[in-house]
Amino acid sequence: MTSLQMKIIIVSEMVVILLLLIALIMQKIKNSKKKKELNEKVDSYKNMMTQKIELDSNTVNRLQDEIKKLKQENENFRISINNFVNKPGRRELLKFEAYQNAVENLCITNPGFAASWHTTVKEIEEKQKEIFIGKIPFIKKIFPKKDSTPILIEKN
Repeated sequence: MTSLQMKIIIVSEMVVILLLLIALIMQKIKNSKKKKELNEKVDSYKNMMTQKIELDSNTVNRLQDEIKKLKQENENFRISINNFVNKPGRRELLKFEAYQNAVENLCITNPGFAASWHTTVKEIEEKQKEIFIGKIPFIKKIFPKKDSTPILIEKN
């Protein structure tokens, strides 16, 4: 081989090495751009996840507050119902309703009961009217004592 051929081979090897080096640099630049894009996507996903977590956290907090509020309302309603049931006269109304249902049952199941019941109710209503008008005294003698002084009991 001549020196010229040697020089051509060396130069051609240098050109190949230079081309490989250029290709390597271009690939490095391309990879760095791709890495930058991927890092931007990762950052974008991180931001989206952070926002999603914050929104979910706010929603959970809001729902927990609403649950506390509803529990408080429930407790207030429970207390109100207990107070309503324990109001003066309410127990009597409940008992009256039970009696009314019992009477309706008896009227349906016992054919002779209805007529006598309605007659008795009308008599009592007439008696109450006479008491309110003043024909019959509101205070009645119940049992006389042994010393013959009567005991008076008020009827409500």
